[in-house]
Amino acid sequence: MKKYLLILCLPLLILACSNDSPRTVAESFCKEIASGNFDKARKYCTEDAETILDLIIENAPEQLLNPEFKFTFEREELGEEEATIYYTNEKNQMRSINLILVDGKWKAQPISLHI
Repeated sequence: MKKYLLILCLPLLILACSNDSPRTVAESFCKEIASGNFDKARKYCTEDAETILDLIIENAPEQLLNPEFKFTFEREELGEEEATIYYTNEKNQMRSINLILVDGKWKAQPISLHI
């Protein structure tokens, strides 16, 4: 019986520990932007978000840089294909980031980039 329970729970455990969870993607996306690693940040966002990111980088990249950035996870709302991650930043301000599932991977959606 325990063997069957383990087999049934194993996929959930793998999904929960995945490096590509909504929480991990949101945190990585924010940290890469704050560090100025814009090319790395692009792999975590949708094409629409990438377009917005490119516009900001083109016009005012210094507004995105934040060497003091801190991501403290608060909570998440998970759906089948959508997720919202809530976190506080280094100023203890509550922020959120929306993600959608694109081809099996979580991607940040267009956002106002005030991390």
